[in-house]
Amino acid sequence: MPTVRRASAHKEPAGASVPSRLSAGSWILYDVSNTIFFAGVTGIFFPLWVVNDMGGSDATIGFTVAGAMLANLLVAPVFGAMSDGARRRLPFLAVLSMVAIASTFLLGTLGLSASLALFGVSLVAMHTAVVVYNALLVEVSTEANRGLIGGIGVGVGYLGALLAVAIGLTLAEDQGYVMAFRAVGAIMLVLTLPVVFLLRERPREARGGRDDADAHGAIYSAGRAVRDARRYPGLLNLLIGRFFYYLAVQTASIFAFLYGTETIGFSETKVYVVLAIGVVTAIGSAPLWGRLSDRLGPFLAVRFVLAGWLVVLLCTVAIPWLGLPRDLYWVVGPASGLLIAGTWVSDRPLLLSLIPERRAGQFFGVHSMTGRLATVAGPAAWGFIASRETWSGFGVGLGLGQTAAVASLMVSAALALVFVWRSGREHAASSGPQPD
Repeated sequence: MPTVRRASAHKEPAGASVPSRLSAGSWILYDVSNTIFFAGVTGIFFPLWVVNDMGGSDATIGFTVAGAMLANLLVAPVFGAMSDGARRRLPFLAVLSMVAIASTFLLGTLGLSASLALFGVSLVAMHTAVVVYNALLVEVSTEANRGLIGGIGVGVGYLGALLAVAIGLTLAEDQGYVMAFRAVGAIMLVLTLPVVFLLRERPREARGGRDDADAHGAIYSAGRAVRDARRYPGLLNLLIGRFFYYLAVQTASIFAFLYGTETIGFSETKVYVVLAIGVVTAIGSAPLWGRLSDRLGPFLAVRFVLAGWLVVLLCTVAIPWLGLPRDLYWVVGPASGLLIAGTWVSDRPLLLSLIPERRAGQFFGVHSMTGRLATVAGPAAWGFIASRETWSGFGVGLGLGQTAAVASLMVSAALALVFVWRSGREHAASSGPQPD
């Protein structure tokens, strides 16, 4: 799509320094840390601990995630804008990561209520850290190789999911989920230190002056980014589309393990193996998705991915509803790995193709805000559709089961495809963003 690439909202400045391999390598390694958290804690161990050890339900998990993401919805754009106003983004990444690591390490040690609170804190901190981490992509890449660097990051990052599977098959099965939390926390610490000490941000002036570096200025700056979204052709439709595909992918990631054991009927060991196969597929395909994104443009790559998600979710629903062989789940795992790699490889370059680089932190904050909205709505909707709980004498939820919840994700993926398609058409028809 030459028109889309020609209309890119930013160009490399003349004489810009080339990012070092050490900086790029440490940035890529950090992806392993955040992946082991999201795949291991959010996607496997915490839901299993809540349901199997503490007697909770899908609603317990879904509403906890929704509450944490509602808090993150307010925090992420502010930190994105603050990181733009500061001279360096790395201190923000370091502090947020350490909060997430400490909270993860303490999970399961203080009872269910305290652990739900700690889980919420770790989710807010880690998701906000990813906002800053995404903005640092401009420091370790050029416009020509941004898709490739991001793709390598996603591919290498999925080693974190393999580590989570290894922890599940060893520590979790033998010593329980609490030991798994501690192992994940320790590995996250080891993998975070390189980016903190080795990544070198290229020289740049503080953006927006001292007022933008405090919380009040950051809130104003983040609000301005939301208002300015209409000035960048295709950006508003992209953000709406991202809400829907983030809702589908993230909600599926959180509940996939429980779905495999409770609805499909696989043992935990089998689901670990399915997950491992999916992860290996993601690792192998991520750099290829990066090449595809660089060559054809991220818009076309995302359209392919979303069409694939519709097929995979349809198969997932068909297994229990149509009585298909449950071994079809062995196909769903690798297909999901292929598509989830394509989703995250194309996600960041897609936004960067629409905005000026100097406002990357602000717009990644807004970009993250759409994801947080989706992660409020998705898990809450899953819990409401799948479960029925009695709280204070009132019945809450439909109790339709997990398969109905997956069907709702199909609707979300279809809406995402429509809005991303509209975003690409709008951007291709324009001559680029309005001047600042």
